[in-house]
Amino acid sequence: MYRFALRMTGNTWAAEEIVQDVFMTLMRDPKKYDAKLGALGAFLYGVARNRVMKHLERLPRKLLWKRRTKTDRLRNCFAGRVHAGDVGGNASACST
Repeated sequence: MYRFALRMTGNTWAAEEIVQDVFMTLMRDPKKYDAKLGALGAFLYGVARNRVMKHLERLPRKLLWKRRTKTDRLRNCFAGRVHAGDVGGNASACST
Protein backbone atom coordinates (compact mmCIF):
# COMPACT_ATOMS: atom_id res chain seq x y z
CA MET A 1 0.00 0.00 0.00
CA TYR A 2 2.88 2.35 0.78
CA ARG A 3 4.38 1.71 -2.65
CA PHE A 4 1.04 2.52 -4.28
CA ALA A 5 0.73 5.80 -2.37
CA LEU A 6 4.35 6.69 -3.10
CA ARG A 7 3.94 6.08 -6.83
CA MET A 8 0.77 8.10 -6.99
CA THR A 9 2.03 11.07 -4.96
CA GLY A 10 5.77 11.02 -5.65
CA ASN A 11 6.34 12.13 -2.07
CA THR A 12 7.50 9.90 0.79
CA TRP A 13 5.97 12.06 3.49
CA ALA A 14 2.58 12.16 1.76
CA ALA A 15 2.67 8.40 1.14
CA GLU A 16 3.36 7.71 4.83
CA GLU A 17 0.54 10.00 5.90
CA ILE A 18 -1.88 8.41 3.45
CA VAL A 19 -1.09 4.86 4.58
CA GLN A 20 -1.43 5.87 8.22
CA ASP A 21 -4.74 7.55 7.46
CA VAL A 22 -6.01 4.43 5.66
CA PHE A 23 -5.37 2.19 8.65
CA MET A 24 -6.66 4.77 11.12
CA THR A 25 -9.88 4.92 9.10
CA LEU A 26 -10.28 1.16 9.50
CA MET A 27 -9.46 1.31 13.22
CA ARG A 28 -11.82 4.21 13.94
CA ASP A 29 -14.78 2.73 12.12
CA PRO A 30 -14.37 -0.95 11.27
CA LYS A 31 -18.05 -1.16 10.27
CA LYS A 32 -17.20 0.68 7.04
CA TYR A 33 -15.69 -2.56 5.77
CA ASP A 34 -18.21 -5.18 4.71
CA ALA A 35 -16.71 -8.58 3.90
CA LYS A 36 -19.73 -9.40 1.72
CA LEU A 37 -18.78 -6.62 -0.69
CA GLY A 38 -15.17 -7.66 -1.25
CA ALA A 39 -11.76 -8.43 0.12
CA LEU A 40 -10.15 -6.34 2.83
CA GLY A 41 -7.23 -5.47 0.56
CA ALA A 42 -9.55 -4.08 -2.09
CA PHE A 43 -11.29 -1.96 0.52
CA LEU A 44 -7.99 -0.60 1.86
CA TYR A 45 -6.68 0.22 -1.62
CA GLY A 46 -9.95 1.98 -2.38
CA VAL A 47 -9.56 4.12 0.72
CA ALA A 48 -5.92 4.78 -0.23
CA ARG A 49 -6.94 5.79 -3.75
CA ASN A 50 -9.46 8.27 -2.36
CA ARG A 51 -6.89 9.72 0.05
CA VAL A 52 -4.36 10.09 -2.78
CA MET A 53 -6.95 11.90 -4.89
CA LYS A 54 -7.69 14.30 -2.03
CA HIS A 55 -3.96 14.91 -1.61
CA LEU A 56 -3.49 15.64 -5.32
CA GLU A 57 -6.50 17.97 -5.38
CA ARG A 58 -4.93 20.06 -2.65
CA LEU A 59 -1.63 20.52 -4.50
CA PRO A 60 -1.11 23.79 -6.34
CA ARG A 61 -1.56 23.26 -10.08
CA LYS A 62 2.03 24.28 -10.90
CA LEU A 63 3.52 21.63 -8.63
CA LEU A 64 1.21 18.97 -9.98
CA TRP A 65 2.13 19.83 -13.58
CA LYS A 66 5.87 19.88 -12.78
CA ARG A 67 5.63 16.46 -11.09
CA ARG A 68 3.68 14.98 -14.01
CA THR A 69 6.16 16.15 -16.63
CA LYS A 70 9.09 14.76 -14.63
CA THR A 71 7.26 11.45 -14.19
CA ASP A 72 6.53 11.31 -17.92
CA ARG A 73 10.21 11.89 -18.71
CA LEU A 74 11.22 9.08 -16.37
CA ARG A 75 8.64 6.72 -17.86
CA ASN A 76 10.01 7.44 -21.32
CA CYS A 77 13.54 6.70 -20.13
CA PHE A 78 12.53 3.38 -18.62
CA ALA A 79 10.68 2.52 -21.80
CA GLY A 80 13.85 3.18 -23.80
CA ARG A 81 12.53 6.23 -25.59
CA VAL A 82 14.74 9.20 -26.32
CA HIS A 83 13.69 12.77 -25.54
CA ALA A 84 13.52 15.37 -28.28
CA GLY A 85 16.82 17.20 -28.32
CA ASP A 86 18.83 14.37 -26.71
CA VAL A 87 21.88 13.49 -28.71
CA GLY A 88 22.59 9.82 -29.29
CA GLY A 89 20.06 8.56 -26.74
CA ASN A 90 22.64 8.23 -23.98
CA ALA A 91 21.64 7.23 -20.46
CA SER A 92 22.67 10.59 -19.02
CA ALA A 93 19.66 12.12 -20.79
CA CYS A 94 17.42 10.19 -18.42
CA SER A 95 18.98 11.53 -15.24
CA THR A 96 16.74 14.35 -14.09
